[in-house]
Amino acid sequence: MRALNNIIILEEIKEEVVLESGFVMPDKDVGEMKYHKGKIVAIGPVVESAKVGDTIFYDNHRAYDTVIEGNKVTVIREIDGIVVLD
Repeated sequence: MRALNNIIILEEIKEEVVLESGFVMPDKDVGEMKYHKGKIVAIGPVVESAKVGDTIFYDNHRAYDTVIEGNKVTVIREIDGIVVLD
C-alpha cells in the first residue's frame, strides 16, 4: 500500500477514557470526541511532519474510515494531524 500526496493512512488506537471521578466513558461517547489516536501505517511522498510508525492525534471529524487489503484503516490529510506523540 502506498499513500499519495499529503495523505496519511493509520490504524485507530482504541483507548478507555477514565475521568478524574473514576467514571469510564462509554465507547459511543469516546467515538464522538473530536480527536482520536492512531498509528501511522503509510504516508504520501510529500508528508514532512510524521513518519510510518508514529502515533498521532488527529481530527476525527475530518477523517475517513475504509477497508484496504482487508484491514480497517483511517485516511486523513497531513494538515488534519494534530500532534505526534514521542
